[in-house]
Amino acid sequence: MGNPMGNRIISLHIDTQRTWRGGEQQLLYLVRALKEMGSVPVVVCQPGSELSRALHTEGITFHEVNMRGELDIISAFHISRIIGEISADIVHAHTSHAHSMAVIAALFCKRRVKVVVSRRVDFRLKRNLMNKLKYKLPDKYISVSNAIKGVMVDCGVPDGSIETVHSGVDPDKFPAASKAPLLKEFNLTGSERIVGNIAHFADHKGQKYLIEAFAGLMKEVDNVKLFIVGHGELESALKKQAAGLGIGKSVIFPGFRTDIADFYKLFDVFVISSHLEGLCTAILDAMIMRTPVVATDAGGIPEIVKDGDTGRLVERKRPEKLKEAIKDVFAAPETAEKYAQNAYRFVCDNFDYRITAKKTFNVYTKLRSNE
Repeated sequence: MGNPMGNRIISLHIDTQRTWRGGEQQLLYLVRALKEMGSVPVVVCQPGSELSRALHTEGITFHEVNMRGELDIISAFHISRIIGEISADIVHAHTSHAHSMAVIAALFCKRRVKVVVSRRVDFRLKRNLMNKLKYKLPDKYISVSNAIKGVMVDCGVPDGSIETVHSGVDPDKFPAASKAPLLKEFNLTGSERIVGNIAHFADHKGQKYLIEAFAGLMKEVDNVKLFIVGHGELESALKKQAAGLGIGKSVIFPGFRTDIADFYKLFDVFVISSHLEGLCTAILDAMIMRTPVVATDAGGIPEIVKDGDTGRLVERKRPEKLKEAIKDVFAAPETAEKYAQNAYRFVCDNFDYRITAKKTFNVYTKLRSNE
């Protein structure tokens, strides 16, 4: 892929997560594409993190810095030295704590460096002195959906300082997926109807509404199972909820998995039940796999799931609505297939990670040209 602007920009990317979630995948896509474009991305990440392992595999230059919190002055000073050593044009923060680290590190630098912050969640900003200062200092915000941008503007961040660049996915990410290993692992016959969810077990992901919806679905649809893939702080509570509803044997928790593509193949319908959501790249992955999608109208999800076109969209926190949409998908397989094919084309045309990288690179070049 050629560099669209013919410029060589050196960018330093900061990520403070030790585990692997959607934001880390987005960062990996971005630096991979920037490198292909002839730009020079360098990453600062936590020692021994999942991201550091992925960067090593990709051959991306990275520095491990033990970042202990958003006000870790010593680490911020260390990052400022890296900025100087590589002569970075842009410092791009990819997590909430990285936001503060980037701002502080830039203040330590001897020369002016532009700071970009990615915002991936649609949580409202806390109104405190720290945030008032924190959100005034970056040069540009990149929101991964228009919904997030709207929340930020409503919380006082100037509209002109925010650029929407949707998250991207790799259309060729899952070349050899097969559900056969999972059928064997979970003792399935292949005749079951499988409802699937892949997400972190956190309140805003709304799995409790999905479990409630599934309990109702079991009364109306035979031979159905629910797989909730992932891990998180609510795991025990969700398992207890399923057991309390008497559906524990039909709700499977496989844990954190790396064979995600096989699960998309296994699912007859992929369901996201969030009540807060930035964009949700898991939906984009499901669309790549041509798995029919049912989702809630939270955050940026309506920007990818068009009800009756690329999937089914229902009101958040409404288990009954969720149940009915899933039942509709099961009842009309030809319509579900149409949703899946439309969604696949939509993602390939609009959400390829290389498109995201070009748009992000354009943000960088505009900032540098304004120096």
